[in-house]
Amino acid sequence: MTPSSQKGTDTSVAYFWCSIALVGLLLALENFKILQNPFALAAAKYVGDISFLLYIIHVTILLSIGIVITVGLIRLTGRFTLWVCLEGISLFPILITVSNLCWRIFRLALLHFKAGWRCIFLFKHVGL
Repeated sequence: MTPSSQKGTDTSVAYFWCSIALVGLLLALENFKILQNPFALAAAKYVGDISFLLYIIHVTILLSIGIVITVGLIRLTGRFTLWVCLEGISLFPILITVSNLCWRIFRLALLHFKAGWRCIFLFKHVGL
């Protein structure tokens, strides 16, 4: 059932069927209101607002604070698998807080930048 151009390795077949499944998922999300409801919640909108900063900041936090916490938890528990869960639980509030703070600073700077451009436009329009 897979097209002959996509046959070969298992990876290429998997990519083909995943792309077909994603198109179906997008069509379902676009056309069925009940599937859109979770994305309209306030929590989902908030995560959408800070998502880019989460993407940028999570590596910095993992490589700075995360290493210290990880090494400490491995020494404390002596288990490698347990620290993954404990690190995620301990870093999640830090990551959300830092991302939220950066998002608010960025938004405030953007509003000041936008207001500055309005003033320049008004001065040019009035002739000052």
